[in-house]
Amino acid sequence: MHRTLFAVLALSIFALGIAACGEGNDPGTLLRETIITASGDTIVLDCEEEDDWSSFPTLVLDLVADSFPDYSIDEAGLCDGDGTVYYWFELESDLDEEDEIEIAVDASGIWYLVEDDDDDDDDGEDFEAVINLFGDTIAVDCDEEIAIAALPLVVQDSVNTAYPDWDVDEAETCDGIGGPYYLIELEDGDDELDVAFDALGQELGYIEED
Repeated sequence: MHRTLFAVLALSIFALGIAACGEGNDPGTLLRETIITASGDTIVLDCEEEDDWSSFPTLVLDLVADSFPDYSIDEAGLCDGDGTVYYWFELESDLDEEDEIEIAVDASGIWYLVEDDDDDDDDGEDFEAVINLFGDTIAVDCDEEIAIAALPLVVQDSVNTAYPDWDVDEAETCDGIGGPYYLIELEDGDDELDVAFDALGQELGYIEED
């Protein structure tokens, strides 16, 4: 009788432990992630998942909250990449639970997109970002198409000066911190190119990840 009761209690505690861990990885799980830098280079990160990210630097947590106001941290981890410390986050949209983004932030507050290694997952939305003149990566939403003639003249002049042999196919306005920004799709025969500009006509880096 006592042995049976002990076994039932042990199983109950084990079940509660599984429920407490949730659907994500257990704390201490080792992960390998790859980030994309502003220049398009990649850095491999060796990460260990943490169950309490409140101890992460305030600078890092504030940057995540400010850059992704409509997302919440679902999972997080501490990473090493070529001897540099990074903080890895899996963010879940507050508006659509199937929309997730993975980023990594270094100790100086610069964040990087984590390369998606799941080619079969098409549930998430395209992720877009611009890289400003200070090297900051800013998430943007470029869903609103705009007539080419409606672009600010300074942006039109910058596009024509920088890409005289390309034709502007379409343009979109982009919302984001420090915006608006303008995403321009250029064509030259069969070649296509996406470029981004700020409201002052300064060309910015552009990242898109499916």
